[in-house]
Amino acid sequence: MKRRALAVLLSLVSLVLFVALSLAASPASAQTYRFALEQEVVHVYLNGDGTLDLEYTFLFANDKDASPIDFVDVGLPDEEYLYGDLSHVRAEVNGQPIEEIAPSPYVFPGLALALGEHAIRPGERGEVHVFIPGVKAQYYPDTTSGDYASFQFSPTWFGEEFVHGESDITVTFHLPPGVAPAEPRWHEAPEGFPAEPETGFDEEGRITYTWHNPQANGFTQYIFGLSIPRQYVLSAIVLAEKRLLLTITPEGALDVYYFLAFKNDSRNTPLSQFSLRDAYGYRSEVASLQAAVDGTPLAADALSVEYGDIHLDLGEQAIQSGQSGTVEVRYLLTGQTFTSSWYQERYRRVKLDFEPAGFTEDWLFGPTDLTVRVTLPPGLSEADLDMLTPDDLGEPRFEHDAEGHLVLLWEVSAVSPSTPQYLDLEMPSGVVPESAVYRFPPPGLLERLGIDEDTAMLFSCIAFIAGVIVVSTYQARRRKMQYFPPKIKIEGHGIKRGLTAVEAAILMEQPLDKVMT
Repeated sequence: MKRRALAVLLSLVSLVLFVALSLAASPASAQTYRFALEQEVVHVYLNGDGTLDLEYTFLFANDKDASPIDFVDVGLPDEEYLYGDLSHVRAEVNGQPIEEIAPSPYVFPGLALALGEHAIRPGERGEVHVFIPGVKAQYYPDTTSGDYASFQFSPTWFGEEFVHGESDITVTFHLPPGVAPAEPRWHEAPEGFPAEPETGFDEEGRITYTWHNPQANGFTQYIFGLSIPRQYVLSAIVLAEKRLLLTITPEGALDVYYFLAFKNDSRNTPLSQFSLRDAYGYRSEVASLQAAVDGTPLAADALSVEYGDIHLDLGEQAIQSGQSGTVEVRYLLTGQTFTSSWYQERYRRVKLDFEPAGFTEDWLFGPTDLTVRVTLPPGLSEADLDMLTPDDLGEPRFEHDAEGHLVLLWEVSAVSPSTPQYLDLEMPSGVVPESAVYRFPPPGLLERLGIDEDTAMLFSCIAFIAGVIVVSTYQARRRKMQYFPPKIKIEGHGIKRGLTAVEAAILMEQPLDKVMT
């Protein structure tokens, strides 16, 4: 009886330990989120500098049997915002400040608001408010008019496994300052929202578009959009003229001079800074960099070079809205600015690859009058050159300067400022010093024969298989030669007919083992 009681006791202890270990093995972070998003109010403030400010107000009703709502993830329209200073973001839960705001590990791009000790408990309601300033707005060319910019925005939504029920959702766009009532155009509204938004003005006098649906839900993505004249939100800078003067010095360096004539048609955006792509060199660097705006030199600390880009900060000399101005940039590109390879007549010719600085379409417009002038080293003629130029430049005009140097001149009207123009000039190697030339390593034998690695590998595999077959055939023939029948036969020992083995051995006077075998 005692032994049976002891066995029952041990079984109970084992069961308790099993349950305890099972509970200990469950991760403490495992959460069961289940809530209703009773209300979501979103204000989108479109600023004149191409940014926007976001303001969210969420009203959550947490389920009684759910985990506390301790984090709220809010999506963003631009991932670059996550790498900046997040201290400008302000958030509260039930009026209490949220101190911990960081990039969300679950929503990208997005922010995670840690409610901490103010988490919304099971069965309770809570209001979360967040203001996110200075987010880059994503504008796109309008499909109906090139003078308009298109904007779309989707408010934050949650996974269907977390949220249930209907949600009262309101989205309000605050248009940039200065936009006239007849200028903007709203896009088609999402299903369930009114086709036309409610229009009005905010306290700053800005036009507002408001969409409201009291029977929406918090797990569906809704997309709202509008189009407005692009000069209200994007730079509308016109590059009226671009001149590039490129001179190859006797040392093999490139003397580069740009003359850029801008016209600022933006409503609110000055041209205060921009970048130029310097000529690409394998082992080259920019030296003697200087620039001027309308003839007034820029300070040295307003110029910088980073990752092949020349950055100019115009500062107080910025070209304001409605004004025109010129920018001059000059620098020396030193080092190995030319290249040479075995394929270029076995290093007897050198090549110059140069890309006149272009600009991106999102802030610069044309048409642009383009002039490119390249002054070559002395002693060169037209017959010495091989050129590859883009179609929009066409063939150059050949001239000679006062010193007799050959000059290539392109003059083209009404080109796009964003179209790249690559200049590929090849000339005899003796016209520039060896120190200015980067020599590519000579190719291997296969490369010289025009055989690529894949073809060489295929031939190697075929040769290996053929070799295995030849060797196997040769070894098989050698083994076969060892079993040919002998040409001389000698009668061996064995059991004679009618005699036993012992009798045969005695009669033939042979050992018994020879008779047996």
